[in-house]
Amino acid sequence: MVTNRQEDGVVCKKPAFLVMGAGGHGRVVADAGLCAGLQLVAFIDDGATPGQSVMGAPVLTWAEVMERRAEFAGAPVALAIGDNVRRQHARDRLVSAGFQIATIVHPAATVARSAQVCEGAVVLARAVVNADAVVEAGAIVNTAAVVEHDCVLETFAHLSSSATLSGATRIGAGAVVGPGAVVVRARVGPAAVIAPGARVITDVRGP
Repeated sequence: MVTNRQEDGVVCKKPAFLVMGAGGHGRVVADAGLCAGLQLVAFIDDGATPGQSVMGAPVLTWAEVMERRAEFAGAPVALAIGDNVRRQHARDRLVSAGFQIATIVHPAATVARSAQVCEGAVVLARAVVNADAVVEAGAIVNTAAVVEHDCVLETFAHLSSSATLSGATRIGAGAVVGPGAVVVRARVGPAAVIAPGARVITDVRGP
């Protein structure tokens, strides 16, 4: 699905997208998509109230989206739920229902040509993803976070704002690296949580 806009007498087509999650992180992801030139058509959030809108877009429950499915044909959905487990469940639900998953990279982020940002990942403003790094499906590289060369941020992990991974660090699936934390050439296990501001120089196991 695309929507049209008028610029200097010329009709332009902007790709449409939806956002799963209408909270604070949802608004940040929505803004990143808008800055990247996409057209926001709706949020999906089961906590929506009748007639609710955010950033000028309606907030719809899952049932409402399914009822109006034809309106959103072809529009991918950005994953904007901060909780890693809930974000993965949302992705599975969307895929099962036949939706495509959007990958969002803010234009103020820096992503090396040799880096990989996989489906459903989000890379926010002033973040850096350097040479040969991999941001796997559904992972978050939050505002001003740094993923140095040869790092891997595994599926549905979250690198919080201003956190840094030095070269060749690996963060396990579903792990959280807190705001301002630094991980230096270490492996962080699946679902592990690194505290805000921590300095990690040895491997950390998951729970």
